Amino acid sequence: MNVRRSFEHSSFNVLSKSRTNLYQVVNRLYAKADPPLQRIKKEFTPLFTLLDCIFTVFDSIMSTTSIEEIDGIWDELTPDDSSKQSTGFVRPDRDFYSFRVHRWYEATVVFGGVYYLICTEREGFKDILEHLERKAAYNSTTRPYFELFKDEVIDWKRKVRENPALYGDGTVPEDDDDHYGYSRMNEDYEEVMKGRAAKKLKKILEATKGGTKEQLLDAYHHALQSENEKGSFGNEFLIAELNERIRVTEMQINIEAPQTVQVVPETSQTSISLDALFANTEMICNGNHDLAQKVFDIINMTVAQQFGSEVEKSNAKAQIILAKMKGAASTSTNKPDEEKDGVMSAAQADIFFYYLFNELGLNFNNSDKTAWARLIRSITGKNEKNIKDALSFDFDKPKTKKDVRKAAEYMKELFPSIVAKMQNDIKEEESDNLE
Repeated sequence: MNVRRSFEHSSFNVLSKSRTNLYQVVNRLYAKADPPLQRIKKEFTPLFTLLDCIFTVFDSIMSTTSIEEIDGIWDELTPDDSSKQSTGFVRPDRDFYSFRVHRWYEATVVFGGVYYLICTEREGFKDILEHLERKAAYNSTTRPYFELFKDEVIDWKRKVRENPALYGDGTVPEDDDDHYGYSRMNEDYEEVMKGRAAKKLKKILEATKGGTKEQLLDAYHHALQSENEKGSFGNEFLIAELNERIRVTEMQINIEAPQTVQVVPETSQTSISLDALFANTEMICNGNHDLAQKVFDIINMTVAQQFGSEVEKSNAKAQIILAKMKGAASTSTNKPDEEKDGVMSAAQADIFFYYLFNELGLNFNNSDKTAWARLIRSITGKNEKNIKDALSFDFDKPKTKKDVRKAAEYMKELFPSIVAKMQNDIKEEESDNLE
């Protein structure tokens, strides 16, 4: 076909930003091509010749907008059936030269470039775009070349939308959502990004096949770092999948890691270690039956894996402690949170903070009781529900007065002025009752 000589080194600086991006995409096919793509060889088809061809075909199709024109161009562009090779190119005059692609996939690259230009520089032309794809991506071997440009269209639209000041150069209309597929863009973008993520993960697995889990973990971390460095243009689906695979792989490494504890006779150090574990668990859980059950389950699972003969003894110890906790809980149901061993009850702690916060200008009218309960729980370790229930003070009740007096005893050394107010409040309530 006759190709217009429109692209030279000197014209690179005057290209629009979308065409500059197209140049970079095509140039990558000359530098390196990931399988199943093949690299284009410049000694047979120079880069600027291929770009000339893309721009010539684009101008020709846009001037006629004819499906038949596309078929004719494809026939002129592809290698002769008889030779499987192109006849190359010659320059009969200053403006035009005759050209056929050297390899079959170069024709798909040309039509892919034209598809990109129509999507980024024109409105509509749905029929033309569909016919370009049918013609160029005619089998499973040619499709990857065409998909490369379809992916670039989606990437370019995203860049323009996210940063119009940087990428918007007048070639992309801002008010034609239908043409640019913004209603479909998220769906297309998600499909493309998920596909790219799957390909990247497959490459990682192939590269580390036969290696250790530590090597696989390093490969995941390296890929995650590379993707994060892309900032807003990183593949969020790949990042999420990498993070999940890192978590799972680290867990597998920890589970499979060799244990330093050795299997020893039943009456020796293993039993002593279990006794220590159970004693500390009982102390830390402090009567919390559900928490202790979870800890004991973990201990029993570990014992079963490392010391099979000890698991029955381990489980028996756990059941004794849990039964003791359950019994203690049932005998104290009528006193869920009483003062003991010089430690305030939940109600006394609430009173303490009630008066302290009032000094700071904080009260129930200008703050949320739930926030009070969360803070008091984090400081005292008391049950949050008990704390919140006790925040509803009734100073007429004898128990509340008792709690005020008790809280005052703890506070008098550091907060004498607040204690005076507390005592006055109790006296006022008692005098009101006498009247």
